[in-house]
Amino acid sequence: MKGLLAGLALLVALGVLFFFYASPAAPPDEMTAGEHEGIVTTIMGITDDMVDVWNAHDLAANQSFFHPEKTSFAWATAVHDYDGLEERFREVWSGAERQETSWTARKIEVLSEDLVLFQGSFDLKIFYSDGRVGQYPGTCHYTVLFEPYNGEWKITYGGYAYGGYQVIEEG
Repeated sequence: MKGLLAGLALLVALGVLFFFYASPAAPPDEMTAGEHEGIVTTIMGITDDMVDVWNAHDLAANQSFFHPEKTSFAWATAVHDYDGLEERFREVWSGAERQETSWTARKIEVLSEDLVLFQGSFDLKIFYSDGRVGQYPGTCHYTVLFEPYNGEWKITYGGYAYGGYQVIEEG
């Protein structure tokens, strides 16, 4: 329960940050429209790659999306740092053979040339080793901040909330 509350608190805090600092109609004043569009396009590509990596259960590639020193990610019952997040993905993927993930909605808000807020919802279907198939039909929500690190955009802070799990095939 504490993890759920921590995740919800993080999502509320990010929402407040988004409300007060985001400018959805135009890029920040210090940025040209072309620079803004370039960042949006880059983040869109990264999040496209993320679902491919998740579907492949590629732990090393998944870790490459996160900042190695600044990761703080609320998921389930804990807030994970970089190493803890790797362990969490390893644990979740250990009982599954594969998954099918696809974004149902994405919003990218460029807060500055050094800070991007991403919010997305996705469908997730998990195929377990024992034959079960479970689905989160559009009930997975991902909110993260991206910051530049060594010339690439990396996730620093964020959270993953989910609900509405359905067993669609028994094992």
